[in-house]
Amino acid sequence: MNVPIASIIGEDSNLISKVELYISCRSLINMDTFSKSDPFTVVYMRDNSSSAWVEILRTETIDDNLNPDFTKQVLLDYHFEKIQELKFDVYDSDSNSRDLSSHDFIGSVSTNLARIMGSSGASFSSPLHLPNNPQVRGKIIIRGEEVHANQDILSFKLSARNLDRKDWFGWGRSDPFVSFFRSREDGTFVKVWESEHIMKDLNPMWKSATVSVQVLCNGDIDRPLKIQVSDWNSNGSHDLIGEVISSVRALQPNKEFSLTHPEIKKKKGHKYVDSGILKVDYLKTEKRFSLLDFVRGGMEMNLMIAVVSQLYFKSNGS
Repeated sequence: MNVPIASIIGEDSNLISKVELYISCRSLINMDTFSKSDPFTVVYMRDNSSSAWVEILRTETIDDNLNPDFTKQVLLDYHFEKIQELKFDVYDSDSNSRDLSSHDFIGSVSTNLARIMGSSGASFSSPLHLPNNPQVRGKIIIRGEEVHANQDILSFKLSARNLDRKDWFGWGRSDPFVSFFRSREDGTFVKVWESEHIMKDLNPMWKSATVSVQVLCNGDIDRPLKIQVSDWNSNGSHDLIGEVISSVRALQPNKEFSLTHPEIKKKKGHKYVDSGILKVDYLKTEKRFSLLDFVRGGMEMNLMIAVVSQLYFKSNGS
């Protein structure tokens, strides 16, 4: 559900900047008996005119995970002179229904956008509670950053070979998937994309994907990008196979990266080589231009205005 933010805070507000929020949770209370919770977050903004909470976004659901990092970002216009109240409700998904009463409510926190962006490193954290209940039911972390304009689209296809074995009870193979983590100004990383997992394959070829450059690096193609390959587990406790620190600029067709597992490397010392090879099989950047880009490039625009007059005829007896 995407609601125009201007309709909530008012059209007369002066736009200061566009910001994005990424949401994580830690140590969520488990709502399921035989597995872990399947959390998702619903984000609300308070309507300044009616004081009602208006849903502006729902994250994806992450199965069997009490420490989720949601990749779906919240994009907001940050109006410096207005108080933009936000509420984050975390649920345990129990069905495919959009009716929230069909899911278990884990907890909630209310704050405002200025408080998030004004926190140290623009990273706000708070315990989750039920209304009028002091019991802590987990923690939510909301990381904000100003969005820099870049509409380019990156299409790519990845594969790997000779990955380390993690599942000794699954024919000695792993169920690998890839995650991209974008670095932030405070040196931390936030997950921004994740592939599908491939069952029992040490030489996987993942599906083609398309992601905006803004999401991957906020328009800075030299910004550090952490790429992790992990072994998927149904209980949500995924095992790291290996990782590499790179950048969007360094992602080139046929480029190969050695994956390193820091703990295994420390343990094996000079005997350690790598935990597998990640390869960029295909990559293409598609430039996307805004109307302002065309105008700056010299495009001429003609404006035509038409005034239509409507005549109303009144018949006898009407």
